[in-house]
Amino acid sequence: MDEQVGEQHDRKFANIARNIRTGSPTPNSRGKNDDLESRNFTLQEEVKDLRIQLGGKQNDINKIQELLNKRTAELDKTKNEFDEKMKKMRGIFNGANKTLMELRQTVASKDSEIEELKATIESMKEKYEEAKNIVDESKKSTEKLTTEMHSQSATYNAQIEQLESKLRQSNQQIVQVKEEFQQYKTRAHALLEQKNSRGENDTEILELVAANKKLESELMFVRIK
Repeated sequence: MDEQVGEQHDRKFANIARNIRTGSPTPNSRGKNDDLESRNFTLQEEVKDLRIQLGGKQNDINKIQELLNKRTAELDKTKNEFDEKMKKMRGIFNGANKTLMELRQTVASKDSEIEELKATIESMKEKYEEAKNIVDESKKSTEKLTTEMHSQSATYNAQIEQLESKLRQSNQQIVQVKEEFQQYKTRAHALLEQKNSRGENDTEILELVAANKKLESELMFVRIK
């Protein structure tokens, strides 16, 4: 089908190209020869592309056909193997009737094996219960640990919030002490200037110096905190 479509496209584009090449020139068409030749070249290129695409599709079809043939051969082989197995099973079934009595005689000897299997099953059940208990305990431990971790996380978060609050308070105290220190410093400087000019107010100046030292100590203490 793809080859027929390809041939139809080839004939279609060949007819268009032939009509363009062999058309009788007219006064209107003589000025368009270049356009016609360009269209002819474009159509030829499209034909080449279509042939390449059709060639690719044909290759795909060939590959699919090869795969189909391979699958068909495999199916035939499987069918033959199945037929052979069915023949063997029929032979086994026919032979089973002959060995039925022998099997009945061997059933008694299998009682001990059955008892051993029962004991093995019971042992496996016990081991399963032990493993199940271990898993349950592990789950409980995991849940307990998860709860403890959540509780610790909440405690740590609360402590962090408290520390942040204390830090904000300390920063506020530092700012306040700095402001007071600057005020006392300014006042002390003014009094010193007055003293130099008058030689008075020694007591007040000493008080300001003491207050200045006290504020410096408080400022250092706040910074250390």
